[in-house]
Amino acid sequence: MEKIKLIRLDNLLLDKKNPRIHQTISDDITQLNLAEFIYKNFGINDLKDSILKNGYFPVEPMVVIPTNDGTDKYIVVEGNRRLTTIKILCEEEYRNKAVSLGRRDDFKASDELIDKLKKIPCVIAENRDSVNAYLGVRHLGGVIRWEPLAQSKYVYNQILIEKSKSENKLVSHAIDKFVEETNNKKSDVLSHFYKYCIYQYMQKLIEDDRSIRASIDNKFSLLEVALGKSGRTSIAKYIGIESYSRLNPEDYESIIPESKEKETIRLINWVFSENPPIKESRQINEYLKPILKNPVSTKAFEEGEDKEAALLLSDSFDNIIRKSCNSIHKSLTHIQQNWDKTQPESREELRGIYKANVLDKIEKTNKAVDVD
Repeated sequence: MEKIKLIRLDNLLLDKKNPRIHQTISDDITQLNLAEFIYKNFGINDLKDSILKNGYFPVEPMVVIPTNDGTDKYIVVEGNRRLTTIKILCEEEYRNKAVSLGRRDDFKASDELIDKLKKIPCVIAENRDSVNAYLGVRHLGGVIRWEPLAQSKYVYNQILIEKSKSENKLVSHAIDKFVEETNNKKSDVLSHFYKYCIYQYMQKLIEDDRSIRASIDNKFSLLEVALGKSGRTSIAKYIGIESYSRLNPEDYESIIPESKEKETIRLINWVFSENPPIKESRQINEYLKPILKNPVSTKAFEEGEDKEAALLLSDSFDNIIRKSCNSIHKSLTHIQQNWDKTQPESREELRGIYKANVLDKIEKTNKAVDVD
């Protein structure tokens, strides 16, 4: 890439092929609508505050490529959030399009700052391919990382682009080349690549079955937690994946066996549906992974048991009794320690609850375990 050059703001275009945009957008989208899209989906408040306070740092140039349409215009392939921010701060039509009426004054630069932002420091690259290695280093393993879904989509697309250009048309060779060019670990690249393959398969299941009311885009990080970096979790095994290293990359379009479609749909409903039983990464590790390690607890969860009940069944029956006894001991201790703190007028009611929920159950349990 060449040295830093100053390019007029009017000649800089937002990139419709921005790798960070994992959502589907129209090829005909206007620059105004694209700025609005970036503003609403990725946020610019941090950049807005920084630029209003400090101006634009020339040490962080945008990376651009020529449009090659006979004009002096350039497409920004690195720095689209920054360009969106500057356009909104400096140009009224962008501000009116993206920002709600009540907040527009907060997104307006002074005349002095607008004058300083008329030309932006940029590095001109020859074409999009020449920037790929730079983007891979900067946003996959570098300090300024994209969101997990954007990262995986970028890796997936770049590998398939490289595959289409190579003579042997092998995904495995494309993966090796991407690893070499970006200096990322192969295990990380495989993780991104296969996660996106699985994401696409899940998306297709959702689209084909309207009874599945789920969205993965905003919860993609949970897919990463569920499958792990190497694809060796009990959840990955549940949908037919032993580990990413054992998959054949040439079969990337069918890495989940057809026989595991029902299991994959269950996983979507458990984690990505509108009101799932597993709502966050902590619950994936605490509940779903141990549940799916055991056939008994797996079947119970599949049949509608709640996650607490299914989790109990994930252990041996001996340990279930041990853990339950420990839990009961803690609960009875809490009752004993806090009884004197209750309201005197409530104690008769509380005694009734205690008798119905504890003493009667203890009497039945004593008979079951043959304790006098």
